[in-house]
Amino acid sequence: MNIQQLQVTYQPLADRLLLRIAAGDSGEFRFWLTRRLVGLLAEPLGKHLLGPALDDAGTDGAGRAGNAEGNELAGKSENPLRHQAEAAFKHQQAVAGVQSEKRFESAAEPNFPLGEEPLLIAKLGVTPAPKGGVVLALHSSDDKGLSLQLGMPLLHGFCDLLVKCSDQAKWGLALNLVPAAKVAEPSSKVFH
Repeated sequence: MNIQQLQVTYQPLADRLLLRIAAGDSGEFRFWLTRRLVGLLAEPLGKHLLGPALDDAGTDGAGRAGNAEGNELAGKSENPLRHQAEAAFKHQQAVAGVQSEKRFESAAEPNFPLGEEPLLIAKLGVTPAPKGGVVLALHSSDDKGLSLQLGMPLLHGFCDLLVKCSDQAKWGLALNLVPAAKVAEPSSKVFH
């Protein structure tokens, strides 16, 4: 399926996020994402988006040093602040490359293969895609749904939308999906 547009909006009356996907000739797909589901999505999406997290020693928890792409660095420990700054820069580049200002446009004669009413997602899966990014499986309790392949730019854009909309909903979720560069704390030394 070729995704042409993807939109996530907060719907206050339902207290849910509405995910709309326009897939050209395949039609438009609509899904409800609950607070609980968005919270569950955060960890696996974050792992694919950011690569393995580095601890304070610059390692991935198994003692291996890593870089922003998640590649092991032989014998070299990288600064975790640098890792976060690189991830934040790459995220900003990816989000800038995705058109986010364009309004979601429904087809002149809309086609809704899964129905016009959004499906309430009850089952989900996040697996690595063969050529980068992830395959996101979204299914209702009666197994209606689909699997989407999100390349890295679209994955960055989707995560950015999830964070913005869950913040708008005031759900209090600490998603940690959008990498932010941390600023080093100033030293307490005083110079005269």
